[in-house]
Amino acid sequence: MNSGVLASVENGLLTVTINRPEKRNPLSRAVLARLGEVFEEQRGNDEIVLALLSGAGDKSFAAGGDLRDLEEVRTLDEARALFDLGNGALQAIRSFPVPVVAALNGVALGGGAELAVACDVRIAAAHARIGFVQGTLNIPTAWGGGSDLAAIVGPSSALELLCSARVLSAAEALAAGLVESVAPEG
Repeated sequence: MNSGVLASVENGLLTVTINRPEKRNPLSRAVLARLGEVFEEQRGNDEIVLALLSGAGDKSFAAGGDLRDLEEVRTLDEARALFDLGNGALQAIRSFPVPVVAALNGVALGGGAELAVACDVRIAAAHARIGFVQGTLNIPTAWGGGSDLAAIVGPSSALELLCSARVLSAAEALAAGLVESVAPEG
């Protein structure tokens, strides 16, 4: 089964791409599992000096959880397994031994925002947007993104972003310290 993740290593660069652009690169359980596997598999590769994580296309880095896949999660045990899977995948990224750059080539919403803040550096396309929209669904940032966000922008700003569920433009994210750079169009 296609996990929806492409990975390659060339000239010291690990490139990882969520490859489901027709669905806006959602984070299904298969995608989360493969992301964790890729970063764990490459952890000991001494040739890698930098990792780049992006989404295919130019509309979405990761539009959040794959709601069709996640609607199958019905029991407490299934919810725990999903929590462990997502948290484990993002922890593999957080603890990767070289810098991981998130190339925000479009929207990063909900779980996609959590994925972005698990990376060491975030660079946004001028048209990109990022938002912790979990509050609109009455769900928490279950994969550690709330803690990552607080470490990046500070507790007060993080709380405001989490409670308001505001979606920030690339320029707003830069001003908030959520991204380190905004690339010009083109």
